[in-house]
Amino acid sequence: MFIVAYDIKRDRIRRKVSKILEDYGTRVQFSIFECDITQKEAEQIISRFHGLIDVETDSVIIYFYCANCKQKEVVIGKKKEKNENTNLFFDILDEIKDLVSSFFANP
Repeated sequence: MFIVAYDIKRDRIRRKVSKILEDYGTRVQFSIFECDITQKEAEQIISRFHGLIDVETDSVIIYFYCANCKQKEVVIGKKKEKNENTNLFFDILDEIKDLVSSFFANP
């Protein structure tokens, strides 16, 4: 599972980023999504963000969230339920770290 958080300055771009993430995961906060995705889907997300966000003013952070970490999750208040269409799980951390690093290294 991955946690995707974003801070986008322009409303129009922020809405586009949100719509993209809705295709892959569940919104758990205004600018945070939980995504159970495959490597191919992670590549699709990054590809769709490339050229969309302004790396000078915007940021998207993708955190790997392992199954063990999920068991230690603490929620205060109401937790949003997951969308049944996002039940895929991808667990190869090193490949995703390289993918994300290369995305941000080559804007």
